Amino acid sequence: MWGTHRHHRCKTQPVAVLPALAFALPTSQCATDRVRRFGFAAVPVVLALALQACAPAQECLPETPALRHMDEEPVSFTLPDGRHRQVQAWIADEPAERQAGFQYLCPQTITERPMWFEFGRPVRVGFHMHNVHAALDIAFIGVDGRIAEIRRMDTETTGGPGRTYFPAGAIRAALEAEAGWFAARGITPGTGAQRMGVRAGP
Repeated sequence: MWGTHRHHRCKTQPVAVLPALAFALPTSQCATDRVRRFGFAAVPVVLALALQACAPAQECLPETPALRHMDEEPVSFTLPDGRHRQVQAWIADEPAERQAGFQYLCPQTITERPMWFEFGRPVRVGFHMHNVHAALDIAFIGVDGRIAEIRRMDTETTGGPGRTYFPAGAIRAALEAEAGWFAARGITPGTGAQRMGVRAGP
């Protein structure tokens, strides 16, 4: 899950009409905050995610609105020994998609394929595990298109503030997968990682 923003339980409010929209939508204060943050172009996905955040934390879902909105594309790896691997991944390249990540999804869904977070420029962002139902490994992909480090991110066991995982330096992308996914495929730091059709490097 990308970013340091944390979900708060929502107090549901009566049906309201959001400004500049021509239809009524069920909303809440935290839903309104998310729409303002991402802009009205992303209203359908963001509002669904915001209302979803009001559900009990223990629930998991086989699919979320954000996951349905994501494309699936191949990601290629060039291992240090020269071997190549290619896998299908969900692509989180829009703000609302990166905000959602694997949140609320059941472990069975998380095991289906990894999720690629595309930023399009060098950034240094933190990832947290709030509302994620399975441990993850995350590969931080540097500006040179190689995996700089792979970190284990454990599930949160309390409702309080959890840990935020930051890369050591700037990254262009990150890849999240179920815990042990990278090791099982021999993917280590130094491995080239590229979303097909997107040029690696500065």
